Amino acid sequence: MSLELSQLHKLKQTKGASIWIGKLPQEVQLHLGSKMDNIYLSQASLIHILTEHQDVNLFELLIIPEMLLKGLWIADRPNWCCISFQCTEEDRRYKAAIKAADNGYEHYLTTFHKTSKRQTKSILKRGPVLRKHL
Repeated sequence: MSLELSQLHKLKQTKGASIWIGKLPQEVQLHLGSKMDNIYLSQASLIHILTEHQDVNLFELLIIPEMLLKGLWIADRPNWCCISFQCTEEDRRYKAAIKAADNGYEHYLTTFHKTSKRQTKSILKRGPVLRKHL
């Protein structure tokens, strides 16, 4: 799965819209008790990311599918998981959060931002590792 800049631009402009961005790893699906494995990004979450984390731009969001495939997945609060991802090409770290909704039938990426090594260590204290960084 790839994500295109045009999809993000269109999503940003379309009130109430969502786009499919990937799938939950099986380990995460089992942990959440999810009935489906699709992950979506909503227009509201995209606006939140761009507003609250102004150091992140649309181009950086294009790594989300790779992050979902290769990132470190950590259990968080009930119905939530965090993903930590180190992008080796740019030597940057990112964090995202996924929320299970509608009794496990839908999953949404709710935030995405840059992190530091210290913040990654803090994330590891939140809950068990569901899948290691690939």
